Amino acid sequence: MFSEQRNAETAKRPAHLAGSAHGPKDQSSDCLELHCPFPSGINPHVHEVQESSLKWCLDQRIVAEGWQFEHLAKSKIGWLEARAFHTAPADRLQICSDWTHLFCLLDDRTDKLDCTEALERFLDGLLDVFTSGVLINDYVTEPFAHAFLNLRARMLDAGGRPWVEGFAEHLRVIFVGYRWETKNVANDVRPELGVYLKLRESTIGLYPQFHLAALTNDVLLPESVSEHPTLRRLMTACSNCVGWANDLCTYEKEIAAGEIHNLVSVLVDNEGLTVEAAARRAVAMHDAEIDAFVAAEAELPHFGEWDEKVREFVYILQSWIRGHLDWAQETGRYRPRHNFEDAPTQRAAQSSTWVRASSFENAAAI
Repeated sequence: MFSEQRNAETAKRPAHLAGSAHGPKDQSSDCLELHCPFPSGINPHVHEVQESSLKWCLDQRIVAEGWQFEHLAKSKIGWLEARAFHTAPADRLQICSDWTHLFCLLDDRTDKLDCTEALERFLDGLLDVFTSGVLINDYVTEPFAHAFLNLRARMLDAGGRPWVEGFAEHLRVIFVGYRWETKNVANDVRPELGVYLKLRESTIGLYPQFHLAALTNDVLLPESVSEHPTLRRLMTACSNCVGWANDLCTYEKEIAAGEIHNLVSVLVDNEGLTVEAAARRAVAMHDAEIDAFVAAEAELPHFGEWDEKVREFVYILQSWIRGHLDWAQETGRYRPRHNFEDAPTQRAAQSSTWVRASSFENAAAI
């Protein structure tokens, strides 16, 4: 997703990291560089939350002991949440971390359901369980249904029923995207660029994370504020930056596996580019979206009594963009083809194609 541990003087904001020039600096190397002018930071509860999430996944039986658990642990998903929600109390960060572990494991599970009807039945059942709070039909023995039910109960305690209903709506939108991807694969349909970009904004899974800001930072904006076009543009830019960076980090292994839902492969199909040219085009798109974010932030109007909460929410959006890049690089989750034991801050031009964030080398690791 994502030492920086802050003292009392910097408890509200981590020190700003200087950005660098846009785009890939070294066109002759395999290293692609994404522009990111936002500061890094991390929640001090990260270690305890990460360990608790791993235990929760085992207890819910949504991950098996052995190599599956070891792979999940190495992903350090709790660190992604800690890089996005720097100031969240431990119990609220725990909900975020458990949700994101569940989301990533669910993504892996749905990848194995290549039948459109089976996928729809599975997702519809999980959504019914989450919205109703009742285990129905075959889901009495489904570990993912139990995990959704467990998470729902904790979310109800923390956010109340209207908030949980809003979260369920974000799940519904993501599940629509999953169905679309599965239908494309089943029918051998290559997605059009415009359609892909629209669906990728939701399937990357950030809108539930934005919703979680009400729990982590007490940012619950009225619709008149949250639906303002400029704020919506900021959320779109954040989702795009994270989604496209994710695609850039994974495109080599995904193209090798025949995956068609990746920005690089979509650009190859739609614009007739080579894979290398498509990757660099994706970098340019990402950097342009960073510029759009910065421009939209500068144009935010005043919202009266909501100004402080809006600023806090925008800072969370920045933290998601920065935190995802830092997390992806420090964990090596998206390193293609090779396993590396180098320090995460080492420049990775040697590692086949790799994406690194501007100024990452200036960030200290915990």
